[in-house]
Amino acid sequence: MKLSTKSWMFFISVIVFQAILTVSFLSYYLHKLNKEEALKEIKEEGKLVSDNYYSWKRHIWKNLVTIKNNPSWNKFIGDFSHKNSDLNQKIDLQKVLNNIIEISNVSRLDYIVVRLNQITLQQQINPATKFSTELLSHFEKLTVEKQHPYIENKPINDQLSLVGSFFDKINEQLNIEIFLVKFLDQPFLKNLSLNRKAQNLFYLEAETGKKVNQQILSEVEIFGQMQDKLYETRLTVTFNQNQHNRIIQKIEDIETQKGSQKLYLVTFMPNQPYASRLILMYEVLF
Repeated sequence: MKLSTKSWMFFISVIVFQAILTVSFLSYYLHKLNKEEALKEIKEEGKLVSDNYYSWKRHIWKNLVTIKNNPSWNKFIGDFSHKNSDLNQKIDLQKVLNNIIEISNVSRLDYIVVRLNQITLQQQINPATKFSTELLSHFEKLTVEKQHPYIENKPINDQLSLVGSFFDKINEQLNIEIFLVKFLDQPFLKNLSLNRKAQNLFYLEAETGKKVNQQILSEVEIFGQMQDKLYETRLTVTFNQNQHNRIIQKIEDIETQKGSQKLYLVTFMPNQPYASRLILMYEVLF
């Protein structure tokens, strides 16, 4: 029994139609899977980065509490309270610095700053950190308002920094003030990620934040209104003239000269592996 030309055309049309449906379904499914994997990767990297940031805050906090509650520190302060007018000499501040280094784990910090009777002394912990007289002037402007340990994120010499501080009363007229400083600079940002391909930056809604990261912020597209969202993800954005996936996370509100400003932590991951996978998929299908 011979099939008519119309029947042959019908069967061929059905086969072609099924082939188109299959290719379309596979294309849609693989594209969706690729997108989900890209989103999963950037979200996981963003969580790791923010966890490491908060881990740093806990590290500083633990050091503050260790210093504050250490018996040798309390004895140290007690001995100070019985001293005479020579109390304001720098040699006494150096003893304070030495005592802090001895009883705490500050090796990963950048600076320890102590102040006594308007005299400020700093100890550089990280040898890779550049010191300048201008930096010292900013240390002299640091203020502490609470006797119990607390942490602030504030700009020092146009550099965002984590500053842990507290003060102890030596007598009714005199306090000793302690500051633990960690700069949120490029080495800090780099070490927030285990993935060497990831790139991180802070974005602050103030001029200081722009100065801190001006070499890369100039190439970051203006992201959408975060509003009340804690984070926002976006795929295939341009960063450093290449395509990346990105997550923006609201870290906290910090006080600046322009008032309260939102601080964001932005993480970029290369989109190239996912783009290459899509290209290969289309080559196979078509």
